[in-house]
Amino acid sequence: MTKSTDRLEEMYTNVTYLRELLSSISSDVRHSYDALDEHKGDIRYSLSLTYLSMSHQTFLEFKRVAYENGLASLEVTPLFEKYEHYKYQLKEVITDRDTNTSWLDSSLSSFTETKTSVDEFLGNWLKNVVK
Repeated sequence: MTKSTDRLEEMYTNVTYLRELLSSISSDVRHSYDALDEHKGDIRYSLSLTYLSMSHQTFLEFKRVAYENGLASLEVTPLFEKYEHYKYQLKEVITDRDTNTSWLDSSLSSFTETKTSVDEFLGNWLKNVVK
């Protein structure tokens, strides 16, 4: 194998891994949101924070892989801001025990839209490499 073929295979593996991480982040973010509605009492805040913590660990791994492999492009980096904004809004709801979650709803929608765009971008990158 040539050096460029090895690098391409490594990039393919990293992009595939990023998509797996993205799916996990999204799932845990969704669970952190749903826990607020699906449970009663203070346990809902604990569950929500647990899912947020899980998503944050995966989010940090996503960022590491993206930056270390030159994959933190203009198509990917908006996810970082949207995730951080969601995390901030969720912490505000939990800290204040706020029942008005309209800001959180909006930040979840924005995160989800951006996640979809990033996943499509990464999927298209993989399709173009296979061609």
